[in-house]
Amino acid sequence: ARATVAVFGGMKRAELERHSEFLVAQLLGMLNGAAEGQGGSKASGRGDFAAEAISHALRAGLGERLSERGQQAMATSLAAHASCRASPEGLTLVCLSQLYLLLLQLREVAADARDLLLQGERPLLSLAASPVRQLRLAACACLWALVLAFPSHLAPLLNVSLNRLRAAAAEAAAAKEGAPREAATAALLGHAQAVG
Repeated sequence: ARATVAVFGGMKRAELERHSEFLVAQLLGMLNGAAEGQGGSKASGRGDFAAEAISHALRAGLGERLSERGQQAMATSLAAHASCRASPEGLTLVCLSQLYLLLLQLREVAADARDLLLQGERPLLSLAASPVRQLRLAACACLWALVLAFPSHLAPLLNVSLNRLRAAAAEAAAAKEGAPREAATAALLGHAQAVG
């Protein structure tokens, strides 16, 4: 990771700006290759080390040295990778952790990244409901940064989140009582739409 940061540090800023999307794609490709080489398991711990190294290279090597325009392109690229269904868990975690930092820094400038996160193949709200704890936490942190960057999206995101929570509560109650899940969920969703 330090060697990558040193290489990026030796590049002129104009060159780094021009090739930033390619460099992001290469770093994420290295992480994807490390995950595939392990067969998707994290038993050896090498996947965690690779993710931390790539995350450090993205943050210290690129993110801190790029201009606002370069950071915006980097955020868009990371959002595209994070919202892609084919992205492995480790890659998505790295992308979300870097997006969290970039969204806090860029604020309203990162509109393209926001759109990809909210309307991509795998929206951020679906990642926030992931059964994988680390992915869920990274998605929630990114969602928090997104709301800080775009306060106008707070109410719609909160409404969607509350509707999902109500549906989950109705499903749990229906399973507990033995009632059909479909009827309880339909009634709760109908109520949520009337209220929301």
